[in-house]
Amino acid sequence: MLRIWKRNRARRILPGGWVFTAMFFGVLIAAWNTGTSLLYIVGSGLSSFILLSLILARWNLRNIHLSCEAPYAVHRGEPLMAGVRIENRKWLMPTFSVRIENSGDDGGAAGYLLHVPAQRAAELNISHVFARRGVQHLPPFSLVTAFPFGLMEHRRVFMVEHEVVVYPKITAVRASYLEQAAGGNTVARAASSEGDEFFSLREYLPGDDLRRIVWRISARLGKWMVREMSSEGSRNVIIALDTRASFVTPEDEERFEECVELTASIAIMLVMRQYCVSIITPDTRLEPGDGAYHQRRVLELLARVQPVAPSAFTGFDGVIAKICNGPDRLLCLSPDPARWGTQAGSGRQHILDPRELIHA
Repeated sequence: MLRIWKRNRARRILPGGWVFTAMFFGVLIAAWNTGTSLLYIVGSGLSSFILLSLILARWNLRNIHLSCEAPYAVHRGEPLMAGVRIENRKWLMPTFSVRIENSGDDGGAAGYLLHVPAQRAAELNISHVFARRGVQHLPPFSLVTAFPFGLMEHRRVFMVEHEVVVYPKITAVRASYLEQAAGGNTVARAASSEGDEFFSLREYLPGDDLRRIVWRISARLGKWMVREMSSEGSRNVIIALDTRASFVTPEDEERFEECVELTASIAIMLVMRQYCVSIITPDTRLEPGDGAYHQRRVLELLARVQPVAPSAFTGFDGVIAKICNGPDRLLCLSPDPARWGTQAGSGRQHILDPRELIHA
């Protein structure tokens, strides 16, 4: 359950209300000029409509309590479904014709309630898409009504005190490129289907060799299953993400986000292939692990990673060179296009080229 508090109330006269107000002043001026009692009666009726719109619209949103439930995390670009509960705490008066707006969606209507009886509640799901990775906040929710005549709009804004961790977007990567990448034993590759020992069965992933599909088991389970063969070398993979970057143009920032998403895609793909994956950056390190829980740890780390100054952490190249001489396999990534395909520090490992990894 999320903590929500009300910010302010706002009123706005709708186009129909302006027309109605102009009619009222026209009738009022005509009554003053002619002294006709009937025009005064008509003017009084028009003014009562305006007054009722002002009072009833305010009372329509009085004693309304809004609560919300939302997932802890979501991937960037995917819709997050937040459950909104609107409770009418008035004793007698129902609430009519309420529109729910999400300020994160350019003020567009996210839902509509025709009627909420007194001492009752209504629930609906509201979708929101986060365009950026990181720790984000749910946008404010607004309850808007023009009850009863549609002349004046009354609004109440509810601020949501809840953080959502926005994971990087996961895309398909070319496993064959990782298998054939230069670097000898320090490059993570899937074991060949011939000559290696059987390791396990798993579900098919984009980029898998079709020759590994186990047809009988796939037909029995109703989904593609492939053989995972044990590797001759180490199944420990270290992904080195160089976050030392300076943003000069918006394209630089976009390339950094794409590099983080590529790192997440490679890490998740390797974990699903039964590899033990570790991630290092100049200012943080994720210990090796595997399984579904480790996938969440990878996404948590990469959701919060931020660029650091290029002049900082100068010893990161030495760390990479030391890993190159060890038994573990190493993958290096950088957001700088000028470094793609070049050597990482003083080691013999080359920085991966994203253009060769991402499926077109």
